[in-house]
Amino acid sequence: MKILRLPPAAATVMVQAIDMASQIAAGVLVARALGPVAMGHYTFALAVAGILAIVLLFGASEVSVTLYAGRKHDPGAILEGSFVALARGTALTVAIGLAIGLLLRLDAEGAAALALALIALIVNGASATFNYAILGRGASSRDLPVIAFSRLVMLAGVAWGAWRGDLLLAMGGQVAGAATLASGRALLVHRKLFPLRLRRDDEVRAQISRRGRWLILSSVFGTISARADMILLESMSTPVQLGLYGGSYRVINGIATGASAFAMALFPGLVSADPAARNRARKLGILASIALSTGPLLLVPFAGAFITLLYGKGWSDAGPTFAWLLGASVLQVQTAFLSRRIVAAGREKVMPFGQGLAATANIGVNLLLIPSMGARGAAIATFVAEVCVLSAYLIGPRVFHLFRSGRSGTGQVAPLASPAAPR
Repeated sequence: MKILRLPPAAATVMVQAIDMASQIAAGVLVARALGPVAMGHYTFALAVAGILAIVLLFGASEVSVTLYAGRKHDPGAILEGSFVALARGTALTVAIGLAIGLLLRLDAEGAAALALALIALIVNGASATFNYAILGRGASSRDLPVIAFSRLVMLAGVAWGAWRGDLLLAMGGQVAGAATLASGRALLVHRKLFPLRLRRDDEVRAQISRRGRWLILSSVFGTISARADMILLESMSTPVQLGLYGGSYRVINGIATGASAFAMALFPGLVSADPAARNRARKLGILASIALSTGPLLLVPFAGAFITLLYGKGWSDAGPTFAWLLGASVLQVQTAFLSRRIVAAGREKVMPFGQGLAATANIGVNLLLIPSMGARGAAIATFVAEVCVLSAYLIGPRVFHLFRSGRSGTGQVAPLASPAAPR
């Protein structure tokens, strides 16, 4: 009997959907069993890990997927280049993570939760490195059992910690899930795709470094814009406000993660050598961005009722915060798909400018509104930041194109104005 094989894009979406649903479920378990204060520590630790996630991968994601899909280089060399990027990112992640913990003077439980979140992040970085090969080689359907089993391990650990009333046990579940996923993906690549033999190739390293630096700069600004609110709430507000915001953000973070997963699933099609495949991926992206935005948009009027149904009566005050975050998630969905088209077109240089603008706006609005509005002020800041980045992504490529055209035109003035040569 043949096992049903899903198309690569559909399998990738299912992989990320399982991951997204399991993370939301883990947040619900912690919120219901441990309360807003522990939820604040939990979401803060994961938010810091979220800030450092792209720094950890050092811009290697889309570049490595493109190299695997092109099949022009030894896969061992691409894997080696990806691990070099991961090693650099790990050193930076540890340094920044320690600095954040010392700067904010976290209590013992908060510091331990942050340490466990960083360990889980680094292990997840290794699993993501193997996932580049899985995506680039169109083997996401083989990844489904691996992600499903690893998320079950993670949820079991989080549930055990929640049942025992121990936040650190719950965070240990995140570490266990990450280790299971990394080992499972390594085994999948080795047995089904190519032997795990690393080979150095300076050309591959150069490509990952050259294109990756624009992606990592963009992602650094982007993650600061998306996560700075948690750090500012931790330092400028109360643990209850942090917990209310964190619980709300975990839901819309799932929406953004799902959109990003779908966009990444279509990315191999966007860089395909086949024009029909590129056109199909672009159209599917447009349809998916509309479909994924509809749910959050329709949910805005019922934000208070939904968050209370999800987490319990103690979360009714989070309704206005959740409504603003739902609006932000609609914009995040559009940005996720648009950013992949920008990278596929080789115009990633515009991305750091848009994300830098968003990060600046986010931090400024947070500093202005958190003291008086708490979690709702942080949610408004997130919405403003998403407006900034989406606007920059829509306008920026056209501005860059006009600028380049202007420079090219200036360079052609002298030859055109010179007198014709005698015959």
